[in-house]
Parts: sequence; C-alpha cells; structure tokens
Amino acid sequence: MNFSRQEGIRISCKILSEVCKIIDTPRISEILNLPDHEQKKIYEIITQNIDFRILSPLTILLRSQTYPIFNQFFYFYQHSAQTKIDFLKNAIDNYYDSQSFETTDLRFVVLYFCILKKKIQISKDIASMLNKYPDTEHDDLIMESYRPTIRALEMTALLCEPNQEFINFFWNEMRSKTDCRLIYFDLKQEEKKVDYKKFIIDLQMKLNNFFVNNPTLIDKKKSQILIGSFVYILKIFNDIVEKDLDNSILGRHAFRTILETYVNMKYLLYLENEQPDIWLKYELYGLGKYKLPLAKEREQEKQEENKTHFSEILTKVIVNEVIWEEYLNIDLRFFDNTKIKEKFEKVGEKKLYDTLYEYDTNFVHGFWGAVRESSMIKCGNSAHRFHTIPDYDFSQNLFSVKPDSYQIVDKFYQMIKEVFQYEFGD
Repeated sequence: MNFSRQEGIRISCKILSEVCKIIDTPRISEILNLPDHEQKKIYEIITQNIDFRILSPLTILLRSQTYPIFNQFFYFYQHSAQTKIDFLKNAIDNYYDSQSFETTDLRFVVLYFCILKKKIQISKDIASMLNKYPDTEHDDLIMESYRPTIRALEMTALLCEPNQEFINFFWNEMRSKTDCRLIYFDLKQEEKKVDYKKFIIDLQMKLNNFFVNNPTLIDKKKSQILIGSFVYILKIFNDIVEKDLDNSILGRHAFRTILETYVNMKYLLYLENEQPDIWLKYELYGLGKYKLPLAKEREQEKQEENKTHFSEILTKVIVNEVIWEEYLNIDLRFFDNTKIKEKFEKVGEKKLYDTLYEYDTNFVHGFWGAVRESSMIKCGNSAHRFHTIPDYDFSQNLFSVKPDSYQIVDKFYQMIKEVFQYEFGD
C-alpha cells in the first residue's frame, strides 16, 4: 500500500528471502514468539528494506507491554491511535476480498516463499509464468489465466494450520477499536405506478354489481367458493395497502396466501370437468380442517385465563354449516392428495411457484434466509468482518409486495370474469 505494485512485490519477496533463513514459516504470530535476538534480526531485515513507520500501525494492536521488541523497532510517536486504526482498516478493506487483484498479489508473495523453501515443486511453464506475473498489469488478458493459477497453487502450497488464537486476537482488537457501520435499506419510498386503493374500490363496486344482476348465483357452490375466495384475497390485499404491510414480513405472509388461494381456485377449475362435485369436496375438506382445532379444544380442560383468539362457538357454527360434524371427515393430507407444487404445475403457474411461493414460504416458516433478510443488518465495517447484528430498532424494510399482490388479484379477477362470462361493468 506504500509502493507501486511491482515495487511492493519485489520488496516483499526480497524481505521474505532473507527472513526465511531465520524462521521456517515467517508468519507474524510465529515471529512474535521467537526469542528476542531472533526477532531483532528479522526486524532489522525489514527496516533495512522499508521505512519503519510503514509497520507502525500494528503497534496499536501489538502493544509494548506484551511485544516490547516489536515496538522498539516500529513504534512511531507521531502516529495517533486513530491514524493507526484507519491505516489498518484501509488495509483490511483493500485485501478482504480473497479473489481481488490486490489479494492475488499477496498470494503471489506467499507462493514465492513456498517455492523458495521448496515446499512446492513447479514446472518450467509455471516458473515462466511466475517470473512474468509481477511485471504484468492486471488489465492484461493473460492475467485471466495467471490469477486462478496463483490462487490454486498458493492454496495447495500453504498447508500449515493457521494460528487461530492470534487470528481471533487480531479481529477482536480491531472490532473493539472501531464502530459498526450499519447498512440497511429504506425501501418504503417507491414509484407509485398503480392507484391500489382505487383498484380495490373498483373491484368492490364490480362485485356488488355482479350480485345485483345475478342474485341467485351466490346459492351455487362453485360461485360461493370462487367469489368467496376472491373476496378473501381482496381483503388481504386491502390490509397490505391500508395498513402499510407491503414492506413488512407480514406482507410476505399475505402474498403467499394470496398466491396459494389463487392457484387452489385455478386448480379446482382445472378438475371440475372430470370431477363435477369437486367444489363440494373442497368445501368439506376445508371444514374438516376447521373441525380439527375444535375437537382438540374440546379435549382441553376449560380454564378462564386461557382464552385465545380461537372461538369455539363460531367455529362450531361454521363446521356444522353444511353437514353435521359427526359426518365430517378430518383429512390431514393435501387437498385431493396433491402437493401444492403439483397444483402450480398443472395450472401453468410453475414460475410463480419456483420463485415467489418458495421465497415467501421462508418467511411463513421463519427459516434463516428470511430472518437474515428481514431481521439482521449488515455491518459495512471490514474490521468487523462484515458481520450482522439483530435489527432491534426495526430499521430494515423489505421490497414491496404490492405490485406482485396486485398482479395476482388481477389475474384472479380476470379468471372469474371468464368463468362467469360477465364483464363486471368494465
């Protein structure tokens, strides 16, 4: 960082070639554990080749009480603590990416040492490449083959175990001396391309007109389930819009429900020619699902303080609405014994499943990917190794689900228009 690329590599290799006569593996953690007289020999080699002030930033970590010989050679009183920290942080920024040009140059220096110590045998072609590497600019096309070779060879040659204790010491020191730089996305502001509230109001009016003009249609099972399910997702979409849930975790829960309800209805339409009673089967399947918690609730000991949002009375009314509950089966399988993925595929919506449904399912189940995206914030400080911290201030927003929800609601609307051959006042 204090020299040109070519000069930096040349000086580093020169220092290594001399230091390796004293120590077999010249890692800083091992050098610091050498007897004082051997440390002095190494530090003298370094200071004969570079200005001692270049290594001064390390004295903020390697303090004189513990490492007096190192400080004797490299401490520079005119460097403030902040100057040293800033320099180290810049170095980390510069070399953190293991695949970067700068880090590959470091790998080259390590590889040079390994070859020097005969830790690795190389062919003439490789030797020729290594000779050319320092003087070849990174924008040269040949470097596209040189760099991967350097990385692979260096990883093969460097077989010694890292000193994890020293590594932990370094990162802990850097973390304690620098602050987190939190990176979060404020995604609330978005270009408004659709008036969602007007869209919802228009659909409400069209539904009203539909039933005014077709008063007996609501008595049919198919129309009950189709229109009822459509109103269900419309109410969910209204919650997203009115309650500003679009950038939230619950917004993703809501979208997944909208999507699954739409596909279930499309799947029933797909089956109805083969199974005319499919609508009744679907209704009884859903009521059987409602019967399960009702049965479980009745098994519990009644305690006044254990009240929940579950209403036994209301659930009982709904469960017994079509047939007496004694004759109602509880089916714990998928409806029609068909997995949700197969339903998406059969109705031509595989793309929606592969991306959006699978993605939002992570949020519904609280899997780590969803937790990481919504509830953990990235620290942009490389000295903290770009760690993440919990978003306990609730600063992180998510991309809005409104556009996708709008599209599915509209697809559902177009579907029921086609089913009933009625224009809904369009």
